[in-house]
Amino acid sequence: MAFVRGTSQYFIFNAVDLTASLASEVKLGNAGGESDASTIGNNWQRFLQAQAGGQFSVSGVWDSGTAATGLDSTLFAALNGGGPRQYQYAPAGSASPSDGVNSYWGHGIVTAFEVGGAVGDKVPFSATIRLSDAGTAALLWDDFD
Repeated sequence: MAFVRGTSQYFIFNAVDLTASLASEVKLGNAGGESDASTIGNNWQRFLQAQAGGQFSVSGVWDSGTAATGLDSTLFAALNGGGPRQYQYAPAGSASPSDGVNSYWGHGIVTAFEVGGAVGDKVPFSATIRLSDAGTAALLWDDFD
C-alpha cells in the first residue's frame, strides 16, 4: 500500500487548475441514500438503496488570478449559474491519466463560495461543490499499462 501526503493533491474545476490556491484542504465526501421499506410486523427494519450524493469542500488562499483563471472567474462565476461544470481530483497528484494514479472526476455545481479575512493577514477562501452526475461523480480510473 502506498501512502501519500496531502501536498501532492491536484484539483481542476471547469478546466482551470486550482491546485496552487488550495493551500488548506480538499475534502470529498460521498454518502449513499436509503429508503425505509419496513412494513408492519417486521422485527427488523428493511432498507432499499436510494440515490447517493456527495460534495467537495475546498479551501485555501484567495488568488484573483486572471479574468480566465482566477477563483472569482471560476468558482464565483459557477455559483451564479450555468449548470454543472467538470472537475478532476487526484489525491496523490496528477494532471494526466497516463501518470497511473487514481483520480475522481465528474460534474458539480458550486453551492457556496466565501472569501475574506483580517487586515494584515492572508485572504482565505472556501467553496462547496455539490456533485451532479448520474452515477459517475466519483469514477475512479487507473492506468494499468
